[in-house]
Amino acid sequence: MSTAPFCSKPNCTHKTDDCLAKAVGNCPILTKNGVFFFSDKYGVEEKKDGKREFEIDSKLCRASLDSSEIETVAEFTDCVPREYDGCMVIDGVLWFTGDDMNPITNEYGAIISSNVGGTHYLCSIDLKTGEYTNYGSVYNGENYDKSSHASIVGYYNSNLLINYEYAASPDYEDPSAPWFGLSDLMFEFDPKTKEMKVSDIPSRPIFFDLESETLAYCEYDANKIIVLADNKRYELNMDIAKIDGGIANYAPVYNNKIIMLGSGKWYDITDQSEHYLGEYAGWDFEDYYDGCYILSNPRRTKYVKLTEEELLALK
Repeated sequence: MSTAPFCSKPNCTHKTDDCLAKAVGNCPILTKNGVFFFSDKYGVEEKKDGKREFEIDSKLCRASLDSSEIETVAEFTDCVPREYDGCMVIDGVLWFTGDDMNPITNEYGAIISSNVGGTHYLCSIDLKTGEYTNYGSVYNGENYDKSSHASIVGYYNSNLLINYEYAASPDYEDPSAPWFGLSDLMFEFDPKTKEMKVSDIPSRPIFFDLESETLAYCEYDANKIIVLADNKRYELNMDIAKIDGGIANYAPVYNNKIIMLGSGKWYDITDQSEHYLGEYAGWDFEDYYDGCYILSNPRRTKYVKLTEEELLALK
């Protein structure tokens, strides 16, 4: 668990902007062919005729892991990538969502923009050829342009899972009107047929792991947590309202064990048995590796590995 700057340049001080560790941003995408990352600029441009236009300049870049040299893979001007909200590489194609930044010209001619609202696109880039494709708006239903965001939250049954949230208000033009929280929609997109449909999964997953093909989500009305693993469906009866202050945002599942963060408990999804984390209450499941459960403290400054017997022995 030692750390080092993400840079291979000889004699680099890692303090200047040309250091790779700074250039790749917060969400680099690491593959065997290098590290990919987005770069974008957007804003209002003053034209010679006195008009103003909102312009976007987005790029996907690739840096060599050996030399740290950076090259441009693709350029596009129709959206700002939102990779921090979830992106995925499938068969050499990078999938992500992007925002048009909702540029609005007011009565004085000023252009105001924001990534809250507007149009949210599903996009892809072939990492080998650099081909960029925008598949259009994720959702165009009622109040779609008032959305907070669209994000890729999983991959199941060969489909991308896309969550779309938007705020509902009785009067968007009245700044004093009350807001009634977020409406939550789930969609599935087939990368092969390029078709979008409403998902059978009713809510944003609380856990997803591509390698083990494990997915967990809440059925809030039924007070159940559903886990799809090993081509089986497990149901865990749970008072969801009492989990983590009322919202089950994240519940990792490894080797048929699910932990409820903040509860100090974990459950075996095969028999719904309840167990305790003892001295590790508040810690998180990070992974299951080589017959051991890897746990971390809330700040991820300490780690521990426990065997099945040691985990079961906690009280």
